[in-house]
Amino acid sequence: MTEDIIPITYMGGTGGNFLCHFIVSAKINVNHKISFSDHGNVHIFGMRDLETLPTGIFDNDQEKLDYLFLHLPQEQPAFGHQLIKPYNVALHLLDIDLINSNFKKSIRITYESDDINDIANSYYCLLYTSDAADE
Repeated sequence: MTEDIIPITYMGGTGGNFLCHFIVSAKINVNHKISFSDHGNVHIFGMRDLETLPTGIFDNDQEKLDYLFLHLPQEQPAFGHQLIKPYNVALHLLDIDLINSNFKKSIRITYESDDINDIANSYYCLLYTSDAADE
């Protein structure tokens, strides 16, 4: 179990990368403007401490963790800012037992059941506009 990493676990569309950017920016005391992608997220332009695979909720959680632990920084940071422990990283992890057995602390973004409709609609619009742009 590690104290050096605090994963931010979340479902797509609920702000995991945004929260990670906010925490890392505050931790290292920088005020970079957030650059949103065409789809309104900070996946590409957000600050984070560790590199992760671009995975989704249906990908294997253990493989996500294996990649994360294999790519811990040895010396200098990968993203151009000074790394300060604990490292913060956004991950689509579902298995709460796996999270609790690997990390001393974690942040889990949750929402009320009433919000599921709004999240689903925004996700549908995101996918619909992405598909339409590809045609």
